[in-house]
Amino acid sequence: MLSTITDFTGVDWWSYGRLVNYDMPNPTEPNISNWLIQNPQRLNMANIGLSFFDDHVTEENITHKSQYLDLWEGTIMSKFRYNESDVSVQVWCHPDQAVTGIEIKSDLTSSGKLGVFLDFPYSDTNKFDAPYVGVWNDTTNHEVTMDPAQHTASFKHTIDSNSNWVKVTWNTAGSFSAPLNGSNKFVLRHSGSNTLRFVADFSLTDNTRKSLPQYQTIVDASKKWWADYWTSGAFIDLSGTKNASARELQRRIILSQYLVAVNEASYYPPQGKLTVEMSLLFFFARLIYYIFKNTY
Repeated sequence: MLSTITDFTGVDWWSYGRLVNYDMPNPTEPNISNWLIQNPQRLNMANIGLSFFDDHVTEENITHKSQYLDLWEGTIMSKFRYNESDVSVQVWCHPDQAVTGIEIKSDLTSSGKLGVFLDFPYSDTNKFDAPYVGVWNDTTNHEVTMDPAQHTASFKHTIDSNSNWVKVTWNTAGSFSAPLNGSNKFVLRHSGSNTLRFVADFSLTDNTRKSLPQYQTIVDASKKWWADYWTSGAFIDLSGTKNASARELQRRIILSQYLVAVNEASYYPPQGKLTVEMSLLFFFARLIYYIFKNTY
C-alpha cells in the first residue's frame, strides 16, 4: 500500500513520438490516486456578490453593462442599470494582505433594495468547474460573530477538520441575516447611504480580533504597488513604428506583464503555471513574428 504522495508515479503516455509523464490517476496505484483526487482541491473561501433580496433578477433585467480594468491602479470598475437605477461597483485588493475592498454606489443601497451577500461552498470533486469551485446548496458548520454597532462580522467556515475565517467591515448602519434556508448564504442589509464600502479579510487562522485596514488604505496601497510595478520594470516600446499591428502587439505585451503579476501574487507558487507560461510564450512568439515580418 502506497502511503505518501512521493510514492505516486502518474501515468506515462506517448505524445508526438516521446513518452511523457502525466499527473493522472494510475490504475496500478488506486489508493494514492484516489487520495490525490479526493483531497487536494481548489475551493473558494467565500463568494461575495450583490443581493437584490426578494427580487428575482435575471440577465435580461440588467442593462447598460460595462466593466473596466485599470491596469495602472489595479482596480476593476463595473457598471450597470437595474430598474432605472445606476449601480457602480469598484473592487480593490491589498498588495500585502488577503484583503479586498469594495465600493458600491447606487440609490438602491440607500433605499435598502441592494445589499451584499457572503456565500460559503462545500467541497466536491469537480476541480475545474470555473469560475465557482465547490457546491453552494449544502449547509456546513459555521460560527458567526456579529457586532453591528462596530459594523463588523466574523465567519468561521468549517468543512470536516478544516476551517477558514472571513472577517468583514462596512461603513454604515446594517447587519447580516442568518443563513438563508438550505444555504450558506448570509446577506448584509444596508440602508441610509448611496455608498457602501465593504472590506473583507480572508484567513486560514482566526482573524476575529484582527483590525482590518480601511477601504481607503487598500485603495492607496494598491495604487502605490501597481505604480511601483509599472515604473520599476521595462517593456519593449513599439510606439515609434508605423506598422498597423504595433498598437495591438503593444497592448498584448502590457497585458502579458499584468498576467504575470497577478498570477505570481502569492507567497507560494501558483497552483498552475500555465497562465504565466502561456503569457510569456505568447509575448515572445508575437515579438519574434513581428521582428521577422518587418526585417525580411
